[in-house]
Amino acid sequence: MAKICSNILLIICGCSSTESPRDTPIPVPPLLGADVSALERIEQAGGVFRSGRQPGDALAILRARGSNLFRLRLFVNPNGQEVQVNDLAYTIRMATRVKAAGATLLLDLHCSDTWADPGHQDTPAAWVSLDIDALEQQVETYTADVITQLKQAGALPDIVQVGNEIDGGMLWPLGQLSYGSDSLASWDRFTRLLKAGISGLQSALGPGDTVRVMLHYSQGGNSGGTQWFFDHLDARGVSYDLIGLSYYPWWHGTLLSLKANLNATALRFNRDVICGGDVLPLAGRWLGIHSDEPGSDDLGGLSNGTGGVPAGCARRGGNGAQRARCRGSLVVSGVDRGSRALYLGRRIACPV
Repeated sequence: MAKICSNILLIICGCSSTESPRDTPIPVPPLLGADVSALERIEQAGGVFRSGRQPGDALAILRARGSNLFRLRLFVNPNGQEVQVNDLAYTIRMATRVKAAGATLLLDLHCSDTWADPGHQDTPAAWVSLDIDALEQQVETYTADVITQLKQAGALPDIVQVGNEIDGGMLWPLGQLSYGSDSLASWDRFTRLLKAGISGLQSALGPGDTVRVMLHYSQGGNSGGTQWFFDHLDARGVSYDLIGLSYYPWWHGTLLSLKANLNATALRFNRDVICGGDVLPLAGRWLGIHSDEPGSDDLGGLSNGTGGVPAGCARRGGNGAQRARCRGSLVVSGVDRGSRALYLGRRIACPV
């Protein structure tokens, strides 16, 4: 029995900043949605989705319950094993389904043949021999081609995430950053590659097309790290619309630290902030069985009520009311200082 993973994302709140915008950014509406990157693969393996006892299309079920955004990841040349199937052809098929469902499409460009994250930013195998100049051109050409093909299929994304959790850079080793390092050469190489991806996206757009660019930092509870990262991007003239933050409580601290960072980031950079990650229990128990999730009952003490997390919110056996209290503790952050969009995620497995 194969266990195929997906992410369920919950958009919690949306509100406007009280500060005057520097660049009059386009506001993000309240969003509720899911990462459905593995959906077609799950269906191919025999997975069935139901509303109550009635089987149906997963996107239609989610849309009927209020979802209005779906995220899709894209790998350059995945190996096809398990759920590493997200090449461009697969992604175009899924993107057309998202658009046909009338939902917002968020495209996550990993710029790798497999998952990219703070510990792994592998350059696609077909690009590894390129020097920095050639790699820069390849990234721009690739991104333009991706957007062009999606547009031709009637599935232009609404939001494009250039890179996934890129606080350590992207396309290693040429685009690698050392955490906390201010090496000018490293930042120059990294931002050249990042700008190339953004430029490729923009070159594929027509006069009437609107696509928001999101850049993604992994440590949602780390205000200092977030400021360090985006200060460097702003200093180098990187153009983007949205800030993406991950939040995994066993790595990134308490909900209070996340709230503080959401507020500080929205104010300092005057951009909408989208936060996602594996945060809360679902249906009263931990359903996530992916190998990167902790096996402890309380996530290292986060559920003891002393670290900013409501008691019971991160413990096995927590009920729906406890889950709602956890969500509410984050909604306060968005209302307080202007984080317009906030989503929370659960990584779940579907046995098929």
